[in-house]
Amino acid sequence: MWRGRLGLGFAFLFWSRAGFALEANPRVTLGLTRGQGTETCLRGAAIERAVERRLRRHVFARNEPPDLRIDVALAREADGAWSARLVLRGRSGAELGARELDTHAAHCSALDDALVLVVALLVDSPEARAEVNAPSEPPAAPPSKPTQTAPVAPPAPPPRETRLELPPETYAPREPYRVDAAASLLTAVGALPGVAFGGEIMLGVRPPHFIELRLRPAALLAESTHVPTADRGGRFSLLSVALDACPLEHALGRLRLDGCVGQRVGRMTAEGFGYQRNTSSQELYYALGVSAAASFWFAPPVGVRIGLDLEAPLTRDSYFSFGPTGDRLEIFRPSPVVGALTVGVAFSL
Repeated sequence: MWRGRLGLGFAFLFWSRAGFALEANPRVTLGLTRGQGTETCLRGAAIERAVERRLRRHVFARNEPPDLRIDVALAREADGAWSARLVLRGRSGAELGARELDTHAAHCSALDDALVLVVALLVDSPEARAEVNAPSEPPAAPPSKPTQTAPVAPPAPPPRETRLELPPETYAPREPYRVDAAASLLTAVGALPGVAFGGEIMLGVRPPHFIELRLRPAALLAESTHVPTADRGGRFSLLSVALDACPLEHALGRLRLDGCVGQRVGRMTAEGFGYQRNTSSQELYYALGVSAAASFWFAPPVGVRIGLDLEAPLTRDSYFSFGPTGDRLEIFRPSPVVGALTVGVAFSL
Protein backbone atom coordinates (compact mmCIF):
# COMPACT_ATOMS: atom_id res chain seq x y z
CA MET A 1 0.00 0.00 0.00
CA TRP A 2 2.78 2.45 0.94
CA ARG A 3 4.77 1.61 -2.18
CA GLY A 4 1.74 2.31 -4.31
CA ARG A 5 1.29 5.73 -2.77
CA LEU A 6 4.98 6.48 -3.16
CA GLY A 7 4.86 5.50 -6.81
CA LEU A 8 1.79 7.68 -7.32
CA GLY A 9 3.63 10.62 -5.73
CA PHE A 10 6.64 10.18 -8.03
CA ALA A 11 4.34 9.95 -11.01
CA PHE A 12 2.58 13.18 -10.03
CA LEU A 13 5.93 14.95 -9.52
CA PHE A 14 7.16 13.77 -12.89
CA TRP A 15 3.95 14.92 -14.55
CA SER A 16 4.20 18.32 -12.89
CA ARG A 17 7.81 18.79 -14.00
CA ALA A 18 6.86 17.77 -17.50
CA GLY A 19 4.02 20.26 -17.45
CA PHE A 20 6.35 23.05 -16.34
CA ALA A 21 8.79 22.13 -19.07
CA LEU A 22 6.04 22.43 -21.66
CA GLU A 23 5.15 25.88 -20.30
CA ALA A 24 8.70 27.23 -19.84
CA ASN A 25 9.06 30.90 -18.97
CA PRO A 26 10.68 32.98 -21.72
CA ARG A 27 14.27 34.11 -21.29
CA VAL A 28 14.42 37.66 -22.61
CA THR A 29 17.04 40.23 -23.48
CA LEU A 30 16.27 43.95 -23.62
CA GLY A 31 17.72 46.31 -26.21
CA LEU A 32 17.30 50.05 -25.53
CA THR A 33 18.10 52.88 -27.95
CA ARG A 34 17.75 56.57 -27.13
CA GLY A 35 16.95 59.42 -29.45
CA GLN A 36 18.13 62.98 -28.95
CA GLY A 37 16.60 64.61 -25.89
CA THR A 38 15.64 61.35 -24.10
CA GLU A 39 18.46 61.42 -21.55
CA THR A 40 15.94 61.78 -18.69
CA CYS A 41 13.92 58.72 -19.74
CA LEU A 42 13.97 55.44 -17.81
CA ARG A 43 17.19 53.41 -17.98
CA GLY A 44 17.33 49.84 -19.28
CA ALA A 45 18.45 48.35 -15.96
CA ALA A 46 15.58 50.11 -14.20
CA ILE A 47 13.10 48.68 -16.71
CA GLU A 48 14.42 45.16 -16.11
CA ARG A 49 14.21 45.49 -12.31
CA ALA A 50 10.67 46.88 -12.46
CA VAL A 51 9.46 44.14 -14.86
CA GLU A 52 10.88 41.35 -12.66
CA ARG A 53 9.28 42.90 -9.57
CA ARG A 54 5.96 43.02 -11.38
CA LEU A 55 6.15 39.41 -12.65
CA ARG A 56 7.80 38.12 -9.42
CA ARG A 57 10.37 36.01 -11.22
CA HIS A 58 13.62 36.24 -13.15
CA VAL A 59 12.85 37.29 -16.69
CA PHE A 60 15.97 38.65 -18.36
CA ALA A 61 18.73 36.32 -19.51
CA ARG A 62 22.12 37.16 -18.05
CA ASN A 63 24.29 34.02 -18.27
CA GLU A 64 22.26 32.08 -20.79
CA PRO A 65 21.14 32.51 -24.39
CA PRO A 66 17.77 34.34 -24.64
CA ASP A 67 14.65 33.01 -26.28
CA LEU A 68 13.23 36.43 -27.10
CA ARG A 69 14.40 39.97 -27.59
CA ILE A 70 12.48 43.17 -26.85
CA ASP A 71 13.79 46.27 -28.61
CA VAL A 72 12.76 49.61 -27.09
CA ALA A 73 13.37 52.86 -29.02
CA LEU A 74 12.85 56.14 -27.12
CA ALA A 75 12.40 59.39 -29.02
CA ARG A 76 11.40 63.04 -28.63
CA GLU A 77 9.15 64.02 -31.51
CA ALA A 78 9.22 67.36 -33.34
CA ASP A 79 5.94 68.41 -31.67
CA GLY A 80 7.41 67.81 -28.20
CA ALA A 81 5.79 64.42 -27.58
CA TRP A 82 7.69 61.59 -25.91
CA SER A 83 7.44 58.20 -27.63
CA ALA A 84 8.56 54.62 -27.02
CA ARG A 85 8.34 51.89 -29.68
CA LEU A 86 8.60 48.30 -28.47
CA VAL A 87 9.18 45.33 -30.77
CA LEU A 88 9.08 41.67 -29.64
CA ARG A 89 11.39 39.44 -31.68
CA GLY A 90 11.82 35.66 -31.74
CA ARG A 91 14.93 33.51 -31.92
CA SER A 92 15.32 34.19 -35.64
CA GLY A 93 14.88 37.93 -35.21
CA ALA A 94 11.43 37.90 -36.78
CA GLU A 95 8.98 40.45 -35.41
CA LEU A 96 6.28 38.83 -33.27
CA GLY A 97 4.50 41.97 -32.09
CA ALA A 98 4.92 45.71 -31.65
CA ARG A 99 3.56 48.40 -29.38
CA GLU A 100 3.99 52.19 -29.35
CA LEU A 101 3.52 54.61 -26.45
CA ASP A 102 3.42 58.37 -26.71
CA THR A 103 2.47 61.32 -24.53
CA HIS A 104 2.61 65.11 -24.57
CA ALA A 105 3.38 65.21 -20.84
CA ALA A 106 5.95 67.71 -19.63
CA HIS A 107 8.51 65.06 -18.62
CA CYS A 108 9.63 61.74 -20.07
CA SER A 109 9.05 59.86 -16.80
CA ALA A 110 5.32 60.00 -17.56
CA LEU A 111 6.10 56.92 -19.72
CA ASP A 112 7.68 54.93 -16.85
CA ASP A 113 4.74 52.90 -15.54
CA ALA A 114 3.21 52.24 -18.95
CA LEU A 115 6.59 51.24 -20.41
CA VAL A 116 7.23 48.68 -17.66
CA LEU A 117 3.70 47.29 -17.97
CA VAL A 118 3.91 46.87 -21.75
CA VAL A 119 7.28 45.09 -21.50
CA ALA A 120 5.81 42.72 -18.90
CA LEU A 121 2.79 42.05 -21.13
CA LEU A 122 5.03 41.31 -24.11
CA VAL A 123 7.07 38.86 -22.03
CA ASP A 124 3.91 36.97 -21.07
CA SER A 125 2.08 37.42 -24.39
CA PRO A 126 0.69 34.43 -26.33
CA GLU A 127 3.20 35.14 -29.11
CA ALA A 128 6.09 34.90 -26.64
CA ARG A 129 4.76 31.67 -25.10
CA ALA A 130 4.22 30.09 -28.52
CA GLU A 131 7.76 30.99 -29.59
CA VAL A 132 9.35 29.55 -26.43
CA ASN A 133 7.32 26.32 -26.31
CA ALA A 134 7.51 25.56 -30.03
CA PRO A 135 9.63 22.45 -30.82
CA SER A 136 13.09 23.31 -32.11
CA GLU A 137 12.69 20.89 -35.04
CA PRO A 138 9.33 19.95 -36.54
CA PRO A 139 8.59 16.18 -36.43
CA ALA A 140 9.22 14.30 -39.63
CA ALA A 141 6.08 13.66 -41.60
CA PRO A 142 5.20 9.99 -42.22
CA PRO A 143 5.69 8.83 -45.80
CA SER A 144 2.59 9.13 -47.86
CA LYS A 145 1.47 8.35 -51.33
CA PRO A 146 2.08 11.00 -53.95
CA THR A 147 -0.79 13.37 -54.08
CA GLN A 148 -1.64 16.35 -56.15
CA THR A 149 0.33 19.42 -55.12
CA ALA A 150 -1.81 21.75 -53.04
CA PRO A 151 -1.63 25.50 -53.66
CA VAL A 152 0.85 27.31 -51.44
CA ALA A 153 -0.85 29.47 -48.82
CA PRO A 154 0.14 33.16 -48.84
CA PRO A 155 2.51 34.21 -46.04
CA ALA A 156 0.89 35.49 -42.88
CA PRO A 157 0.72 39.28 -42.69
CA PRO A 158 3.11 40.95 -40.22
CA PRO A 159 1.65 41.64 -36.79
CA ARG A 160 -0.15 44.96 -36.46
CA GLU A 161 1.38 47.60 -34.24
CA THR A 162 -0.73 48.76 -31.29
CA ARG A 163 -0.45 52.44 -30.41
CA LEU A 164 -1.27 53.70 -26.92
CA GLU A 165 -1.52 57.42 -26.18
CA LEU A 166 -1.10 58.58 -22.58
CA PRO A 167 -2.85 61.80 -21.52
CA PRO A 168 -0.61 64.87 -20.96
CA GLU A 169 -1.52 64.97 -17.26
CA THR A 170 -0.10 61.48 -16.65
CA TYR A 171 1.86 61.39 -13.42
CA ALA A 172 5.61 61.82 -14.05
CA PRO A 173 7.46 60.55 -10.94
CA ARG A 174 10.88 61.97 -11.87
CA GLU A 175 9.79 65.35 -13.17
CA PRO A 176 12.24 67.97 -11.82
CA TYR A 177 11.74 71.60 -10.84
CA ARG A 178 11.61 73.84 -13.89
CA VAL A 179 13.21 77.27 -13.72
CA ASP A 180 12.38 79.95 -16.30
CA ALA A 181 14.02 83.34 -16.66
CA ALA A 182 13.57 86.21 -19.11
CA ALA A 183 14.87 89.73 -19.71
CA SER A 184 12.43 91.90 -21.66
CA LEU A 185 11.79 95.38 -22.95
CA LEU A 186 8.59 96.82 -21.48
CA THR A 187 6.03 99.18 -22.99
CA ALA A 188 3.11 100.32 -20.80
CA VAL A 189 0.05 102.49 -21.31
CA GLY A 190 -1.92 104.00 -18.43
CA ALA A 191 0.55 103.62 -15.56
CA LEU A 192 2.45 106.82 -16.44
CA PRO A 193 1.59 109.75 -18.73
CA GLY A 194 1.44 108.72 -22.38
CA VAL A 195 3.36 105.63 -23.47
CA ALA A 196 6.07 104.59 -21.00
CA PHE A 197 9.11 102.43 -21.71
CA GLY A 198 11.31 100.37 -19.45
CA GLY A 199 12.48 96.87 -18.70
CA GLU A 200 11.38 93.75 -16.86
CA ILE A 201 13.09 90.66 -15.47
CA MET A 202 11.07 87.48 -15.00
CA LEU A 203 11.98 84.54 -12.76
CA GLY A 204 9.61 81.58 -12.66
CA VAL A 205 9.74 78.30 -10.75
CA ARG A 206 7.48 75.35 -11.51
CA PRO A 207 7.59 72.60 -8.85
CA PRO A 208 6.76 69.05 -9.95
CA HIS A 209 3.02 68.50 -10.35
CA PHE A 210 2.21 72.13 -9.45
CA ILE A 211 1.60 75.46 -11.17
CA GLU A 212 4.37 77.91 -11.99
CA LEU A 213 5.05 80.83 -9.64
CA ARG A 214 6.65 83.98 -11.04
CA LEU A 215 8.39 87.06 -9.71
CA ARG A 216 8.63 89.98 -12.15
CA PRO A 217 10.49 93.15 -11.08
CA ALA A 218 10.03 96.01 -13.55
CA ALA A 219 11.04 99.64 -14.02
CA LEU A 220 9.30 102.30 -16.11
CA LEU A 221 11.49 105.24 -17.05
CA ALA A 222 10.38 108.75 -16.20
CA GLU A 223 7.67 110.28 -18.39
CA SER A 224 6.61 113.91 -18.28
CA THR A 225 3.33 115.70 -18.77
CA HIS A 226 2.98 119.49 -19.24
CA VAL A 227 0.12 121.16 -17.36
CA PRO A 228 -1.05 123.90 -17.70
CA THR A 229 1.75 125.28 -19.94
CA ALA A 230 4.61 123.77 -21.90
CA ASP A 231 7.16 124.80 -19.27
CA ARG A 232 5.27 123.36 -16.30
CA GLY A 233 4.11 119.92 -15.33
CA GLY A 234 5.17 116.70 -13.64
CA ARG A 235 7.65 113.90 -14.16
CA PHE A 236 6.66 110.36 -13.12
CA SER A 237 8.43 107.01 -12.84
CA LEU A 238 7.49 103.61 -11.42
CA LEU A 239 9.43 100.79 -9.79
CA SER A 240 7.36 97.66 -9.11
CA VAL A 241 7.39 93.91 -8.72
CA ALA A 242 4.64 91.44 -9.69
CA LEU A 243 3.93 88.06 -8.10
CA ASP A 244 1.99 85.72 -10.38
CA ALA A 245 0.46 82.25 -10.19
CA CYS A 246 0.16 80.57 -13.59
CA PRO A 247 -2.45 77.77 -13.66
CA LEU A 248 -2.76 77.70 -17.46
CA GLU A 249 -0.06 76.18 -19.64
CA HIS A 250 -0.11 74.46 -23.01
CA ALA A 251 2.81 73.28 -25.16
CA LEU A 252 2.69 73.01 -28.96
CA GLY A 253 6.05 71.63 -29.93
CA ARG A 254 8.57 74.40 -29.26
CA LEU A 255 5.83 76.90 -28.54
CA ARG A 256 4.55 77.25 -24.98
CA LEU A 257 1.50 79.32 -24.02
CA ASP A 258 0.59 80.26 -20.46
CA GLY A 259 -1.87 82.38 -18.50
CA CYS A 260 -1.42 83.90 -15.04
CA VAL A 261 -3.19 85.92 -12.36
CA GLY A 262 -1.35 88.05 -9.87
CA GLN A 263 -0.71 91.30 -8.09
CA ARG A 264 1.79 94.12 -8.47
CA VAL A 265 3.16 96.40 -5.78
CA GLY A 266 5.48 99.32 -6.39
CA ARG A 267 6.57 102.88 -5.73
CA MET A 268 5.34 105.76 -7.86
CA THR A 269 7.72 108.74 -7.85
CA ALA A 270 6.32 112.16 -8.89
CA GLU A 271 8.23 115.43 -9.22
CA GLY A 272 6.93 118.80 -10.34
CA PHE A 273 8.87 121.21 -12.53
CA GLY A 274 8.44 124.83 -13.67
CA TYR A 275 6.49 126.00 -10.62
CA GLN A 276 7.56 128.58 -8.04
CA ARG A 277 7.75 125.72 -5.57
CA ASN A 278 8.38 122.25 -6.99
CA THR A 279 7.50 119.32 -4.77
CA SER A 280 8.11 115.60 -5.06
CA SER A 281 6.44 112.54 -3.54
CA GLN A 282 6.63 108.77 -3.48
CA GLU A 283 3.37 106.90 -3.27
CA LEU A 284 2.29 103.27 -3.10
CA TYR A 285 1.23 101.61 -6.35
CA TYR A 286 -0.87 98.43 -6.01
CA ALA A 287 -2.77 96.58 -8.74
CA LEU A 288 -4.43 93.26 -9.52
CA GLY A 289 -4.16 91.79 -12.98
CA VAL A 290 -3.97 88.98 -15.49
CA SER A 291 -1.24 88.16 -17.97
CA ALA A 292 -0.57 85.87 -20.89
CA ALA A 293 2.69 84.93 -22.58
CA ALA A 294 4.00 82.92 -25.51
CA SER A 295 7.51 81.46 -25.48
CA PHE A 296 9.13 79.98 -28.57
CA TRP A 297 12.23 77.85 -27.92
CA PHE A 298 14.11 78.25 -31.18
CA ALA A 299 17.35 76.87 -29.67
CA PRO A 300 16.42 75.14 -26.38
CA PRO A 301 16.94 76.16 -23.65
CA VAL A 302 17.01 79.64 -25.26
CA GLY A 303 13.91 81.24 -26.72
CA VAL A 304 11.98 84.43 -27.30
CA ARG A 305 9.11 85.51 -25.04
CA ILE A 306 6.19 87.87 -25.72
CA GLY A 307 3.89 88.84 -22.86
CA LEU A 308 0.71 90.87 -22.47
CA ASP A 309 -0.50 92.27 -19.13
CA LEU A 310 -3.77 93.87 -18.10
CA GLU A 311 -4.12 95.20 -14.55
CA ALA A 312 -6.41 97.40 -12.50
CA PRO A 313 -4.64 99.80 -10.10
CA LEU A 314 -6.35 99.93 -6.69
CA THR A 315 -4.31 103.02 -5.72
CA ARG A 316 -4.97 105.84 -8.19
CA ASP A 317 -3.52 108.93 -6.57
CA SER A 318 -4.28 112.23 -8.30
CA TYR A 319 -1.46 114.73 -8.83
CA PHE A 320 -2.53 118.37 -9.30
CA SER A 321 -1.48 122.00 -9.17
CA PHE A 322 -3.29 125.33 -8.72
CA GLY A 323 -3.65 127.87 -11.51
CA PRO A 324 -3.30 131.67 -11.24
CA THR A 325 -6.95 132.04 -10.24
CA GLY A 326 -6.72 129.29 -7.62
CA ASP A 327 -8.48 126.65 -9.68
CA ARG A 328 -7.26 123.07 -9.30
CA LEU A 329 -5.60 121.51 -12.36
CA GLU A 330 -5.03 117.75 -12.48
CA ILE A 331 -1.58 116.90 -13.80
CA PHE A 332 -1.89 113.10 -13.90
CA ARG A 333 -3.82 110.15 -12.50
CA PRO A 334 -3.22 106.45 -13.45
CA SER A 335 -5.85 104.93 -15.73
CA PRO A 336 -8.46 102.48 -14.37
CA VAL A 337 -6.90 99.81 -16.61
CA VAL A 338 -3.20 99.57 -17.39
CA GLY A 339 -1.85 97.57 -20.33
CA ALA A 340 1.71 96.41 -20.91
CA LEU A 341 3.62 94.54 -23.61
CA THR A 342 6.95 92.76 -23.06
CA VAL A 343 9.33 91.28 -25.64
CA GLY A 344 12.57 89.63 -24.68
CA VAL A 345 14.90 86.67 -24.47
CA ALA A 346 13.89 83.67 -22.33
CA PHE A 347 15.76 80.75 -20.76
CA SER A 348 14.34 77.49 -19.39
CA LEU A 349 16.36 75.13 -17.18
